[in-house]
Amino acid sequence: FRFCLRFVCITALALTAVLFAASKLLISFFVDDASLINAGTLMLRLQVIALVFAGIVLLLTIVFQSMGRIKEMFMLSVSRQGVVFLLVLFIASLIGGYYGIIAAQAVADVLSAALAAVMFIHVKKTCIRPSGQEIPEKPKKPHASGRSKASRKLSQSRC
Repeated sequence: FRFCLRFVCITALALTAVLFAASKLLISFFVDDASLINAGTLMLRLQVIALVFAGIVLLLTIVFQSMGRIKEMFMLSVSRQGVVFLLVLFIASLIGGYYGIIAAQAVADVLSAALAAVMFIHVKKTCIRPSGQEIPEKPKKPHASGRSKASRKLSQSRC
């Protein structure tokens, strides 16, 4: 995990520096109008500022998925491009108007990364031993509900 986190952060920071520095040049490849180039440059820069946070959210989404932590994975999946983004978009448009709208995705990425970090710390404290091994589940009594074995297994929480 640590290697992947370092790789994501270093790669995202390098890409952020390159894209931030070259944003005006990149936008000018697609448009000739100076006002559109300035607007596009601002938009691209606001998007790449939070690139490292988007990478962290995506990495932790995959980590939760591989651990079988479906609730956490689902929450992260819908936060960045869903619930958190829509809330931030609404509030940012009221507070910042045009600039709030174009900054909303970057803010949503930062908030989603904070949510991901909190969830990861919680999962790490409750489900992972210091040696890195998962803490095994406690055996659960079978349900008398008549549900199928697969259905019962999906409803059980996992560490």
